[in-house]
Order: sequence, then structure tokens, then C-alpha cells
Amino acid sequence: MPTEPAPAPTAQQAESLGRWSARLVETGARGLLVLAGSERWAEAAIQAVTAHRGRSPWVIAWDERIEGVLGQEADLVHLPAHRGLDVDRLAAASGTVRAGGILILTVPSLADWSSANDEAVHRLLSYGCNPGDYGDRFLARLRRLLAERAEAWLLTPDSEATLPISASPSAPSTPPDDPECATPDQAAAVAAVQQLAHGRARRPLIIAADRGRGKSTALGLAAQRLRREDPERQVLVTAPQRSNAARLLEPAGVPFEAPDELLRQGYLADVLLVDEAAGIPIPLLLALSRRFNRVVFATTVHGYEGTGRGFARRFDEHLRAAGQHPHRLTLEQPIRWRPDDPLEAFLAEALLLDAEPPESADDVRHVAPLDRDRLVADEAQLRALFGLLVSAHYRTRPADLRQMLDAPELAIHAALDNAGRPLGVAITADEGPLPEALHEPVWLGERRVRGHLTAQSLATHGGQAEAAALAYRRILRIAVGPEQRRQGIGSRLIAAIAQGAAADGCDAVAASFGATAALMPFWRINGLWPVRLGHRRDRASGTHSAIVLRALSTEAEALGSRLRTDLHDQLAHHLPGGFRDLEPGLVWALAVGLPAPEPDERDWWAIAAFASGQRSRLDAMPALTRLTWATLTDTNAIESGDPAMAVLITAILQQIGEVETAQRLELSGKRACDQTLRQAFHRLTLQRAPPRIGAFMAARRSP
Repeated sequence: MPTEPAPAPTAQQAESLGRWSARLVETGARGLLVLAGSERWAEAAIQAVTAHRGRSPWVIAWDERIEGVLGQEADLVHLPAHRGLDVDRLAAASGTVRAGGILILTVPSLADWSSANDEAVHRLLSYGCNPGDYGDRFLARLRRLLAERAEAWLLTPDSEATLPISASPSAPSTPPDDPECATPDQAAAVAAVQQLAHGRARRPLIIAADRGRGKSTALGLAAQRLRREDPERQVLVTAPQRSNAARLLEPAGVPFEAPDELLRQGYLADVLLVDEAAGIPIPLLLALSRRFNRVVFATTVHGYEGTGRGFARRFDEHLRAAGQHPHRLTLEQPIRWRPDDPLEAFLAEALLLDAEPPESADDVRHVAPLDRDRLVADEAQLRALFGLLVSAHYRTRPADLRQMLDAPELAIHAALDNAGRPLGVAITADEGPLPEALHEPVWLGERRVRGHLTAQSLATHGGQAEAAALAYRRILRIAVGPEQRRQGIGSRLIAAIAQGAAADGCDAVAASFGATAALMPFWRINGLWPVRLGHRRDRASGTHSAIVLRALSTEAEALGSRLRTDLHDQLAHHLPGGFRDLEPGLVWALAVGLPAPEPDERDWWAIAAFASGQRSRLDAMPALTRLTWATLTDTNAIESGDPAMAVLITAILQQIGEVETAQRLELSGKRACDQTLRQAFHRLTLQRAPPRIGAFMAARRSP
């Protein structure tokens, strides 16, 4: 039986594809071609393009690792999406297309293009959700933009071959004063790095740029010049992975070291260049800024891994809080393609890569869940809302937009002003209860299901099997506009979420995040108390993950009480070991309100003997430990912000010797540490001890 011939584009379509391809080469613009139809038809259409170009496209598998995409370039790039559309991979692929090139996206026919048939979506589905439960709002919006915008060309077997409006040949750009640089922006970046090398210490430089702006090349040029100027000058390069800094390293010839190795091995350098800084945990970056006097932090603004724009803002705040005075520089003019590049413009809009929070707004009018069908039709509100998330969470990725719009277990809550502009936003996920048959396997660690983080973590790691039987509403993200922070908007969002969760029969509101001393009080004020701290630091954030819980039912109240007792025991046991490097402020923030006994009379006499210089720290350690815990867990004590508590936490609870404690807390030495400890316990004895012991101490001067 003869084989059915493969469907092919019409002669008019093939001729139009060739003319469009030629026009892109002529103008230097990059194009997005979306072929919606069968795979055989799409392959035939691609042949019409390759026939004109005389070369085959680089095919990126639909499930290709993104790390294998970055750093490569091609004239024709094909991203097949018949099996699934990974929007992070789409964003990464766009950066590989050369000027005048084409990104070809092949998708099912428009009638069949649905999340229900998308394997990329199936990998994200929480246990208990079916593919048909996942929404199609993201795809509907993408189809609408493809139909409306001239920057992309959506072609189907039945569509007329009307060419999209093409760009005109680009006007010549203003040449930079620096002949080695491609643009004035790049020249400014090179000059800024050189100026940093000669300027005052502790004034780091943050360089942010979209892809294709020559950021890494600028760092490489600057490194070369610094080495030529002074061969003895030590310049080091670091990045999340060596491949991230390839463009920098090739011409510069400077050594590369991993970020953690720079600190572990005690390297020294006159200038440290950090490329793709948003991919390195902020605590690690801050440690580098303390170790090295002159540091450049460079990052990509928009990318599959998240937004460097949010990173630049947040990291600037961290540096200033640490007493440093960073300078920020943004590279706007592209080098690898034209400034008004159609491909970049379309994907920036489709994936909201350039979304910004509202610039100005009125007071909050109401806080409520948003209807996602209405939201996806309101482009201004969607853009403002996603801009809020980008400004607060620098790891917000393009895939988060699709998940936010379509995941069945998610909901969006917003604080809106009178004009409907979002001043704050929270994304929540409904988790649990898990089926009874899974309770014991999950508790034993024999079974894991996708999603349901709170129920699984508290059952498996927290050791409470009954946690799997409860229903939680977990806050995944919460963000407030930069100009509206510290006005109670975040608290109003949490209050509304808790009220809605209670009405829907949830047992608790929960959140999981990278724990820091600065974040914990916000959650505690809003009734979410820590119940678990992960034992390992997260590779992305450099922090330990904490789970906080606000009980809405008696069952959750009892669970929370047991978990809080366990958290105290875990901290007490692990602070001298696995939690030895926890920041004192975080330990205090976690400890507030935990159950801890007060010292008995024998303890108080031992503490008094230490405070008055009659007993060593090691001899009095059990009593000193009990008093330290009693003070930390006192909900009234934290308001005093006693700076001496950092010494007590480090030397007593983490059992770090006086010499290392002094080094960590910048005390003058072992003697100063010992004196600070005795003075702190002298003061605590006067404040908290029984009257007879307090009177005894009052008669003795503080050491």
C-alpha cells in the first residue's frame, strides 16, 4: 500500500518563508516563527527556511537541559514543542539566535494545543491533580499575542502566507570612544571596573544587563587592561559555574575559582569579578564582599533562571545594610542584535520579562482572591502583578507565569487600590490531606508524592504522621511594591488568606522559605510560628529552609505544639553541630516562644558563680545553657534586642570557643569574649533570678 505523502506548506507559504528569511538577513532583525500543525507539516515548512539559508537548524530537544543551551549561538534554532512547551527553555533559546536569525517554535495545531497534552506541565502537577485540571490561560494569551503582534509569525497549514511587517535596516549606532568596545554602554562598564580598581575600598560595583549586551566581554576587557597596567595586580573571576564565565575567561586569561572555594581556601585578590551573580546565594555574595575589598557583581537582567533586576535591587539593600556603598550600572544597548529586535520585544511581552510594579498607587481598597480568567484578559493588571513578584523575588522565572495562571492548586490574592492596581500579591497552594493509605508510607519516607510540601515535610522530616491528614493553604510567594512596604499590606494579605482558608475548612496556613533573622519576625507577627528548620542550606539561596504554621483547627493546634517542642529539641541538639554556623540573630528569631524551662535554684547559684568570676564557663555550662534558652524563648525579651545575646548564642548554645567567638563577632579577643559573657549573665541574673540570688549579685560588681 503506497505511503501517504507528507503534508507540505503551499508553494505560496514556502515562497513567503524564503522572502521573510531574506528580509531578516538584510535588516539584521531576529524573527520568531511559530509553526502550528502536525510534526510532518512543520518539518516540511522548516525545510523551506533551511533551503534559503543553506544550513540546517540547531535543534534543541524539548526537554534539553538549559545548561546545554546557554552560551551557544546559531542562525537557525528549532525548539520542538509538540510534546511540551517549557517556557524557561524558550527564554533561554531566544538568547542563542544570532542577528538576522530565526527561532522556530513548532507546536501542535491550534485546536490541539492544550496543557492537557503537555508533558512539560505533567511534570509539575501535584498529586491528586489530573492533566485536564491544568488551565490553558497562558496558552490562550500566547495565541492572542501571536495573532496580534507583528514581531512574530504564526503559520498554520490553512493560514494565508501574509508576511509579518518587517523591520527596516537599522541605522548605524553611535560608535564608542573606546575602540575595543562595541557600544558606549560597554565602554562605560569597562571604565567603571577600572575606576573601581583604583578607587576606595568597600564600594562594590553592580552591573546589570539583558542578554546580548556584552556584559561578560566588558569584564574580560577590563581584566586584561588591569593586568597590563600592573602585572602584579591579582584579578580573580568567579561565577555559579565555570561555563557561566566562559566569555570573560577566554580573552582575559585570569584565574577562575568557585565562590565557596574562594572563601574556604582563603584566596586574596586586588579585584574580584563575579559573573552571573544572581545565581549565587546572597549570603555567599556578602561573604565575598567582606573578604575582598574591590568586587564587581555582574548579572543578567532577564533570563530563564529569574530576573537580575530584582536581584540588583535586593542585593543593593543587603550591601548598604552591611555598611557598603555600591554603585549600579545598567547596560541597555545590545551588541549581538539590533536595539529594536523583534524576537526580544515579543518574548519580553509574552513572558513579562520586563514587567514592573505600579509606579504610583492609592491606598488599599480591598484584599481578595483574583479571578484568573479575568486577570489574563487584563494585561495592565497582569503586568503590574507579575512586576511585584519580580521586584520582591529575584528568582521569579518565566515558568512561574504559566504556573501562576494555570496550576489548579494555586490561587492569587491581591491588595488592590481604587483603580484596581495591585499594591501587594500573594500566591497560595492548597496542600493535603493525603489519602489515609499514604500516611504511614510518607511518614516512613517510603513514598513521596509531587507537591504537598507541608504535609510531607512535617510527616517525614518532622516525624508527625498525622500531619499528612491535615489540609493546608501554603503561601508560596508574597510581595509588596517597593513604595508600599511597611504599611501593613503584607499583614492584610495574610489575614485575608487565613480567613478564606478557615472558611474553606483548611486546618492551617503555612509557608516555607529561606530563613533569615530579618524575615522571621514578619511571619511571627502574623501568627505563623516556626515548626521546622531544614538541616542543609539550600544551594540556590544559601539559607536553611523553614516551615511556619498558623493553626486554624484544634488538630493543627496540637500538631503545632508538638512540632514546636521538637524544634526546641532539634535546635538544642544541633546548634553545636550541624547548626553551628547559624547566624545568632536567626537562632534568636527561631527560639522566640519555644517551650523551655526556667533555671532552678541550683542553676541560679552556678550562674551567679560564673557571673562573679568564681566558676569557669565549662563548669557552669548546663546552667548557662538553660538560662540562655529561657531568655531566648521569652516573647518579651526579644524586643530589647540585647546585642550580648549574640555572644551567648555563639559561645553557649553553639559551644564555640572564646577565640573563634571573638573572631566571628568582631570582639577584640578571648578576654573580651569572656568578659562580655560574664557581664551578660550578671545582668540576666539581676533581671530574672529569684530575689535572694538577685540581691546576692547586686552586692557584687559586674566583672
